[in-house]
Amino acid sequence: MIKKASSVKSMSKSSSKPSKAPLSFLSRTKGSKKTVVATKQAQGSVKPTPSKLKKVAKLAKINLDSSSSLPQRPVSKVTSSSLPPPPAKAPALNWLELYAAKKKAMPSTSQSLPLPPSASISKPTPSPSTSTSSTSTSSPAASFFPSSSKPSNPPVVTTPVAEAQPLSVPKSTFTPSPPPKRSKPSDVPLDPRGTVPPSVLEAGNELHKEILKSWIASQPSPLRIAKRNNLLAELSHLVSGLGPQYTVVPFGSVAVGADGETSDLDLAIRDGDHPAGFDDPKLFVQRQAPYDMHKLAVKLARSMKEVQAIPWAKVPVVKFVDPISGIDVDINCNNLGGVNNSTWLLSYFQISPHTLRPLIHAVKKWASTRNINDPSGQQGGTSFSSYTIQLLCLAYLQAPIHQLPSSTPSTNLHSLLPNLQSPSLLTRLKTPTTHLHLRDKPPRIIKINTTYAPLSSLPPSEIDLWTDRNQNVDVGELVKGFFKFYAGETGEEWRGNRFSWKEGAVSPLEGGFARRLEEGMEGVEKVQGSGFGGVWIRKIGSEVEKGGLDWCLAEEGKGREGGQESQQLAKWVHADLVVRDPFEWHKNCTQQITQETSRRIRDEFARAHTILSTNPKASFLRDVCAPLSEAEFGSTSKERNVWG
Repeated sequence: MIKKASSVKSMSKSSSKPSKAPLSFLSRTKGSKKTVVATKQAQGSVKPTPSKLKKVAKLAKINLDSSSSLPQRPVSKVTSSSLPPPPAKAPALNWLELYAAKKKAMPSTSQSLPLPPSASISKPTPSPSTSTSSTSTSSPAASFFPSSSKPSNPPVVTTPVAEAQPLSVPKSTFTPSPPPKRSKPSDVPLDPRGTVPPSVLEAGNELHKEILKSWIASQPSPLRIAKRNNLLAELSHLVSGLGPQYTVVPFGSVAVGADGETSDLDLAIRDGDHPAGFDDPKLFVQRQAPYDMHKLAVKLARSMKEVQAIPWAKVPVVKFVDPISGIDVDINCNNLGGVNNSTWLLSYFQISPHTLRPLIHAVKKWASTRNINDPSGQQGGTSFSSYTIQLLCLAYLQAPIHQLPSSTPSTNLHSLLPNLQSPSLLTRLKTPTTHLHLRDKPPRIIKINTTYAPLSSLPPSEIDLWTDRNQNVDVGELVKGFFKFYAGETGEEWRGNRFSWKEGAVSPLEGGFARRLEEGMEGVEKVQGSGFGGVWIRKIGSEVEKGGLDWCLAEEGKGREGGQESQQLAKWVHADLVVRDPFEWHKNCTQQITQETSRRIRDEFARAHTILSTNPKASFLRDVCAPLSEAEFGSTSKERNVWG
């Protein structure tokens, strides 16, 4: 014992600081007999007395309270697997056996005993259908033990249960699962592509999944979004320096959450002193920025590149490129028509976040790859703009030609989207009339009626009706119906399942589509004027503001019945396609498309319809959106931009 104590003393003197591991603590005396003794002490085979430990601690300045300072015996932790199983209850105390014994002793006319409130019968293999209706209550011990070391339950006696009558379980113990929560339009994010539930992806066929996955993948990257937000903050700071009444408002695809990785940015500078737009003719001769495009361009050129002012356009703009993000930007001053259109379209997006949005994405992707989404005519003839494609998709969902999943008769057809500009709806909700003043070619100002019912004014039951109709819609079948509808046939009326390119007009203002008015029809007359083409066709009974054809027709709406929606330009009768703007109701969004390009667009609709209807395994991205061949692209480049 004396030798052992001296070995511990010499060991403590040789080490000024305690080490973490016991073997490194004894490294200096390696190879000696003292090492063997000290190692045995560290491993616990030889236990030093408390007096010796005090001496070692005093010499080595070790704190005895610290568990990591002295070599200790490794203690095995007590785990659930090392615990002995809890003692099984005596068979006489088993409630199931007591119940069986009592039941056997009871007369046959007696009723069954009620189940104890905390007890339940665990079945060996419960079926999925009964898993939700029956509740299995586990004991605290069962939740403590892991699955690999659960103690075996006492054997269950099945013979008495088979002889007894079925147990009477109160109906109140069954709690049905709550129905899936309906997403309110106010809860829908601006861009729902990142929050698509798995149930929506699984709601349709392979074509449905392909389109939805392509739509989700089109979302811009977080880096792109961050750069765009930084650019908006920088431009807002620059514009606010021109006056506190000026603010920057985005519109277009960015404002409705439909932008992509390479989308442009459309902006409007809102003048707080003139919230209704160009309501003062003096704004035409305003020589100060931001109304003066040249002076605005000079200020933007300090931090932007490729700055170009276009003051002579119908809507004067300044074009530039952000040098940091590479985003192309168009900015105008107080022409708020695009802002109003985006707000109106966003209301429909909120009603059908997983229906209208992917449909527009699919049609726009098809139009881009087939070279018919070129409003400037850079790749050939002038064709659809993105806004025109949105109107085509919206009008198709507004038309009462859709079979709902819950409807069984084929004749029970419905609309998937409402008409927020319906005269009866506006009258019922007592929606106040609103106007905007748009700048046209100087010195003309166009006053348009921008009245529509906001979603906040609709009753909850009515909103639920439309949101329910857009639940679990197969987008693949919707895309098939879209191309079938617009492929059309000569002489076929739009009121069938096809659109009539000769007699119909796309018009969300009128709930989807309308028949073109023509002189000689019953209840139709001509109106001679000097604005917007001069000659108008209108239904008899519509009121025209006298002397106001340059300003606005049916200015206050006149109850909207027989007002704006009942008047058309006479030249629309001879147009190849009419897509009416819902607010600038005198405007045909396809008026610059030539007759040759119009025929090619119809052929593209027919081609897509043929592929999807004849090949059940057709891929939308590979087959329908196949790029143009060299021969096809050469024919489109020869199209001329001559107004038809």
